[in-house]
Amino acid sequence: MLAMTKFVLLYHGYSPPLPGRQAAWSAWLQRRAASFVDVGATFGPGRLVTNGRTFELSLMSNPASGYSIVEAEHLDAAEQLLEGCPIGDSVSFYEVWPIDGQTTPIPTNSGDIQ
Repeated sequence: MLAMTKFVLLYHGYSPPLPGRQAAWSAWLQRRAASFVDVGATFGPGRLVTNGRTFELSLMSNPASGYSIVEAEHLDAAEQLLEGCPIGDSVSFYEVWPIDGQTTPIPTNSGDIQ
């Protein structure tokens, strides 16, 4: 049995919750239910704060619009779970690394792994 890794999926783009889209989402999710740790939620408007500046993130400016958490064997397997995803314009996903008892190397500023 391979160890499973958690990945956070960030959905980008906003689509109104039309009945056909909701049905497609439910069907897509049901086919992958065993992989989902947390189905997640949608996001409302938000803000980006950087170097003392704040920017409003409207739903129409393609910010993150929701999230889910899945388990997969590796990055490629997590990507395969996204096949046919009916929600949003795009999905970015990230491997979740533990903070306490860190077992995965953390990249340095140069992008190298220590």
